Amino acid sequence: MMRFLTTFVNIIAAIIAIFTLSMIQIEFSHKDINAIMSSRSFESTEEFSQMLHERIDETFTLINLKKSFESNNRLNYDALVAESLDKENGIKKWTINDCLDEAKKHGLMIDTDYNVIRNEDSTTIPFSRSNLYNFMLKLYPSTVRTGAQTEEDFLTEFMETLSAYHKANRDLTGNLTNFKYIVNFQDDLSEKDLTYKNTDLSKSDILDSPIFIYISSKENIVSSSINSITSQELNNLKSINPHPDMNFEVYYTIDNSYPASDNFRASFVNYTDTKNRCATLLTLTILSSILFIITLAINLMLILRLKKNVEENKSILTQIHTEVYIFVYIFALVVLIHIAGKITSTTLPLMPYNFTAARYYFYVLAAYIPTLLIAQVFASKYADDSLTLSSVKAIKENVDRNDYTINPRTLFVGTLIPVLSFIAISIYLVHLFSVTNDVKILALAFFIFVATLSFTIYILYLYREFNKAIEAEARSNDMRTTLITNVTHDIKTPLTSILNYAEIITEEIKHPQKDSKENLIEYSNALINKSNRLNELINDLIFDSKISSGNIDLDMQKIDLNAFINQLSAEFSDRLAEKGLKIVYENNAKSTFISADSSQLYRVFQNLFSNIFKYALENSRVYIELKSTKSKIKIIMKNIQKEKLEVGTDTLKNRFVRGNKSRSTEGFGLGLSIADNLISSMNGTFEIKTVKDQFTTTITFLIYEA
Repeated sequence: MMRFLTTFVNIIAAIIAIFTLSMIQIEFSHKDINAIMSSRSFESTEEFSQMLHERIDETFTLINLKKSFESNNRLNYDALVAESLDKENGIKKWTINDCLDEAKKHGLMIDTDYNVIRNEDSTTIPFSRSNLYNFMLKLYPSTVRTGAQTEEDFLTEFMETLSAYHKANRDLTGNLTNFKYIVNFQDDLSEKDLTYKNTDLSKSDILDSPIFIYISSKENIVSSSINSITSQELNNLKSINPHPDMNFEVYYTIDNSYPASDNFRASFVNYTDTKNRCATLLTLTILSSILFIITLAINLMLILRLKKNVEENKSILTQIHTEVYIFVYIFALVVLIHIAGKITSTTLPLMPYNFTAARYYFYVLAAYIPTLLIAQVFASKYADDSLTLSSVKAIKENVDRNDYTINPRTLFVGTLIPVLSFIAISIYLVHLFSVTNDVKILALAFFIFVATLSFTIYILYLYREFNKAIEAEARSNDMRTTLITNVTHDIKTPLTSILNYAEIITEEIKHPQKDSKENLIEYSNALINKSNRLNELINDLIFDSKISSGNIDLDMQKIDLNAFINQLSAEFSDRLAEKGLKIVYENNAKSTFISADSSQLYRVFQNLFSNIFKYALENSRVYIELKSTKSKIKIIMKNIQKEKLEVGTDTLKNRFVRGNKSRSTEGFGLGLSIADNLISSMNGTFEIKTVKDQFTTTITFLIYEA
């Protein structure tokens, strides 16, 4: 019952996901869903930006037309707009009324939406092509200010200009628009000042509003809270300036609560509804997809628990190789999707109204059925521990036999079926291209072929990398053995000495001699020295282990490296002088402050100076230099080695590794390992380099930033 319920819910979730995906396709097929969902607000959309630019241009259009068509802020139908001269009528004066009456005779009118329309009926008088007017002037903006023009051209131009006036007036009337403006024209010579506005807001009120635009032609300033407003806006307004002899200063704002029922509000409501619908559909898609995955997982878990089911189907499920199931799955997927394509290419009575969206149902259903089946088969094989590719199984058997190489047969078996499958798909797509001549199908076939080739190359790369990993593991095992041997040697040596001196002291106490007291003091001191050496080794091991595991607490502080190195140089110079070593310090860093733990940094340099004392050529120089880049600072220490290194610099930082393999020198080979781990813990890098007999240590830190 439980499996039936989860399967039922699983199918319902799949249907909901497919349905919501189809609805997204139906409603948003021509829209960018990413752009819809990623837009922070309506004001950040391209649609808002386009309307805003139109309104800005309309303000100057309206101001320009007000001069021609208005008196006392009202449309003056008796206003003179043009004068013409012809042989029959002499000088003819054209008022707005004259133009409207004449246009009406010829069927030219302005409708309720302020669009110019032609109404041709029995009362309409056709325009005469031979009736030319020679215009002496036009008092409204016109591309043809003077000269001969037919009556049709003149009246059409005038009606379109009057239509633009009405539209601008409608879009910019104070209470009917959310777009507010104050436009001020100034003439510096005559101190003339003209102001046009559609709001009671002050200039400061506009500048304090969330959406504002300020443009000044005199100061060449464009300031705005809208990113799409650039300096190009100033150039546009200069080109249509209705008072070209005057500078202008404009203030624009938009009430983003959109109280007025204008185009801004309509677009805002549509944007909000669209985004909400899109968000709802996407949320349903995501939730149903999650429910689909959860119920599928529960269904698979139930299969895993039914061992009886596995035993009953063992001959079918477990004896067939996993690669065969994969091949059958891919083949079934291709066939079912092809069938789905055939079904959707015919007209069916129950097909949804959006044919493209219907394909989602068929394609997803075609992919869902074999996927659900193979998932259950794989779950059953997993329960029986038989869900293994033959190539992986062969690798496992090789590892069990301590054979760490991949033989070519195993590699061939592991890649043959998927490679052949994808090649077959490519061939099938090429066949489709030959039928449909659709270049996209050919491109897909080419892409799959290239991907298959890349997959084959990648498998070969994995083969090489796998063998490299095996070699690295072998080296790691050798290093582990060497490490144990070295630790044993370094612990055993002082421990043997301690036991020997303890036995000598015991014998001396049992059989005292004349100078027993002096002998006992000598043996006790030796015993203490060996014990201290053993204790030092153990402490270094514990400390190195803590650093490696990240269990050390660091007190990070601001440190002046210049002062720090000067102090260290003074402290160690006397000891180095015993071997004729002289420190040469040079500071070429612009900033010398870093963030580090001073006590642990001291420990690092103590190890480095100790190594210089042990291994540097006597009577030579030790160079220390500070160098900095924009964000990093480097401490470079150089010295000449008295003996050639017997190991590579890449292994010197490992535990118990010394430059001298004979292990005759002092120390345990932990100093550089501890130094490397400490520097890494303090967010720095520690590098070692040798060129002939020159030994260079480079420590890099980030420059301290407050």
